[in-house]
Amino acid sequence: MVGGGASGAVAALTAHQNGSRVLMLEKSPVFGGTSAKSAGMFWIANNFHMREKGLEDPKPDFIAYCI
Repeated sequence: MVGGGASGAVAALTAHQNGSRVLMLEKSPVFGGTSAKSAGMFWIANNFHMREKGLEDPKPDFIAYCI
C-alpha cells in the first residue's frame, strides 16, 4: 500500500480485514499525506466563495501543495 493518508489508510485497513498482509509506505516525514497537511479538511481549489472575496488560488499552486 503506498500512501499513508486517509484514503490509503482505509484501503490498507480494508485489505487487512479481508485477509491481506499490508505494508503502508508514505513519502512524507509523517503519516497522513495530504490529509495531515489539511487536518482532514477538504480543499476545493479556486471555489466560488474565494473568488467572490477576491482571493486567488491558482491551479499550479494547488497542485504543488498536494505533491
